[in-house]
This record gives sequence, C-alpha cells and structure tokens, in this order.
Amino acid sequence: MVQSVDEYDGLGSFSADGRIEERITTINEYDAQGNLSRQQIDEDKLATPVVDYRDTTTYQYDGPPRPPRGDASRRVGGVVPVQSVGPQP
Repeated sequence: MVQSVDEYDGLGSFSADGRIEERITTINEYDAQGNLSRQQIDEDKLATPVVDYRDTTTYQYDGPPRPPRGDASRRVGGVVPVQSVGPQP
C-alpha cells in the first residue's frame, strides 16, 4: 500500500505558507505482482490547517471553486458552496 497526501492553498497551488484549504489523499494498493489493484482518492476541503470540516454540512472555503481532480470527480456531487464568515450587514 502506498499513500500520498497533497495539500493546496485556496489558489489551487501547493501551500507554502502553512494555510491548508484542500487536502487530497490518494491510497494505492498493489497485488503481489506489483499491479495496481485498488485506488482510493479522498478530497477534503479545510477552512484552517488544524480544523477539519468533513463532518459538518457547511464548509468555509474561500478559494475559487474548482472541479474535483482525477478519479474523485466521478464520486462527488459538485463544488462546495462558499460561505461568508463574520458579521453580516
């Protein structure tokens, strides 16, 4: 089994400043001959580097909406809506 984790900021680039807004985890499992037998891709959108909002109904994500990448696009139902934070006028 091989696992890779890619973390991106709100602009869709690798997070250099430590602010992680999207985490894509890919897990590949191989058979005895070294052939790919199973692949799992999880895409999580995060509001802060420490708090994971996967189990809530609203995401606070201020990056531009982007379509899911790779195999994840076949399993998810669209783009997470942008929620405003802070006092409302």
